[in-house]
Amino acid sequence: MLIVITGGPSVGKSTLVNGLREGGYTVISEQATGVIQEGKVLPWVDRDGFQREVLKRQLAAEAPFLESDEPVFLDRGIFDGEAYYICDGLQPPDIFDAAYASRYSRVLILEDLGIFEQDGVRFENLEFTRKMTPVLESCYRRRGIGVTRIPAMTASARLEIAVGMVSCVLV
Repeated sequence: MLIVITGGPSVGKSTLVNGLREGGYTVISEQATGVIQEGKVLPWVDRDGFQREVLKRQLAAEAPFLESDEPVFLDRGIFDGEAYYICDGLQPPDIFDAAYASRYSRVLILEDLGIFEQDGVRFENLEFTRKMTPVLESCYRRRGIGVTRIPAMTASARLEIAVGMVSCVLV
């Protein structure tokens, strides 16, 4: 059971994912950060090449868990790449339509916290995050994937909601 945790940059995804990992859940880390840190394909130089590399790595990271009955939390899912294309004013490639949406049991979208912290890897801002959130929601919903928005609140409250989602998905 794959559960996507997503949202625009600097909304607390890493904090939530780390809390889930510390709680004993299996977590698949975000792929984009590694691609950026390698410096071979950068999104501000080659958005298409970058997103294709992230998608390739995301599919490979998810593959071992596709048949798992245990919850596996993903720091972003494959359709996040499509949302980045859209937010950048680019036509997403057909490759996203070929991806299997049924792999995801649920998507948790974190709403922004009203602040934005640069991490030295990405250089978006709060305005971009607010633009991104509804696009992400649309990319997942239009494929029939259940989406739950998690509002700005404490990290522990968000963690409680995410863990609670596991029992909702299992039912």
